[in-house]
Amino acid sequence: MNEKELKPLVDEIRHVLAAGGFADLEGTDRGPIVQEEAHGVLITWQASVHAVLSMDGRGDQLERLVSLHDIRQVVGHALTAILERAGLLVDPSPADGLLVTRAG
Repeated sequence: MNEKELKPLVDEIRHVLAAGGFADLEGTDRGPIVQEEAHGVLITWQASVHAVLSMDGRGDQLERLVSLHDIRQVVGHALTAILERAGLLVDPSPADGLLVTRAG
């Protein structure tokens, strides 16, 4: 994809994610980060078991049951569902995120 195609796609993805309850907090370690890549838009995110556990309030009880991998997987599925519902193509193969392109 060229730069002319990427800018509107990045804007659309940010809008779709915001409408789905995810904010693009680029430059922070919270929320999905939207970045232009040569073949589309890469979405990455950080997952923190302790942040989830502190929100839940059950601390040690859940820490034995929840792994960082599980949290990353759930966030990835949620982002994929939101983006695909908006008609975008999502490739989950990048090890560190999702590669998003337009259909067609």
